[in-house]
This record gives sequence, structure tokens and C-alpha cells, in this order.
Amino acid sequence: MSRQLDPRLFGEISTNDKKASDELLPQLDRLPQDPTQLRAQMKKKENIEMKVDAFMSKVSEAQRLMTMEVTKLEKRLERIEAHYRNAHESMMLKMQTTDRKLTERTVMENKVQALMERQNTMIQNFERKLNLLKKSIEEKEISNLKLSASLREAQNKIARMGK
Repeated sequence: MSRQLDPRLFGEISTNDKKASDELLPQLDRLPQDPTQLRAQMKKKENIEMKVDAFMSKVSEAQRLMTMEVTKLEKRLERIEAHYRNAHESMMLKMQTTDRKLTERTVMENKVQALMERQNTMIQNFERKLNLLKKSIEEKEISNLKLSASLREAQNKIARMGK
């Protein structure tokens, strides 16, 4: 008499479940029946597990080293960025200072230019007045010479008349 499961309790067994269980059965047949073969396979399994553990430890060590390297690079990048920011700020301050000094220099040059123009105007006015004064002195000297000549002439006439 064959026993069957009540489909109402467990549901129908699907064909996929039957295939999966059928696939497991041949694997059970492949298990060694001999204890020495079983021990050899257990040793192989232990060796494989040890190799897997060694590989996993190497992977975790590599991961740890990579994490440390990435952390170092991040810190280095932060230092470089901080250095760049400081250099940029310093350059901006120097540029502002230079711009301010250039503006002050331009203002001073304009003031000096105005002073020089005023000085040149004063010198030209002085030269014009000096030339007028020279002309006036020359005219006075000519007038004095004429007067001296007239005075001598008059003295000569007086001296001739008195003789």
C-alpha cells in the first residue's frame, strides 16, 4: 500500500519541487561509502575551507589596506585643498593690496601732474613778467641814455655859451 500526502494539508507537490528533490538524490548516491574516501574528501573540504579562509583574510586585509590608502589620499586631498584655499586667499589679498596701491599711485600721479602744471603756469607767468620787466628796464636804460645824452648836450651848450 502506497502512502500519499493529503493535498489538502500540504498543497500539491509542484513538478519543480519534484525535480529539485530528484536532483539531490543522485548526489547522495555519489557520496563515498568507504570511510577512507570520506576522510579524504573531508580533508579536501578542510583544505578548501582553509584556502577560502586564507583568501577571505587576504581580501579583508586588502580591503583594510585600500581603506587606509583611500583615507590617506582623502586627508592629502584635504590638505592640498586647504593649501590651495590659503594660497588663493593670499593671492586675492595681495591683488587687492596691489590694486589699492595702484589706485593710490594713480591719484598721487594725478596730484603731482596737477602740481607740475600749476608750477609750469607759475613759471611761464614769472617768465612773462620777467620779460616785461626786462623790456621796461631796457626802455628805461634807453630813456636814461637819451637823457644822459641830452644832459651832456645841454652841458656842452652851457659850457659853450659860457665861454
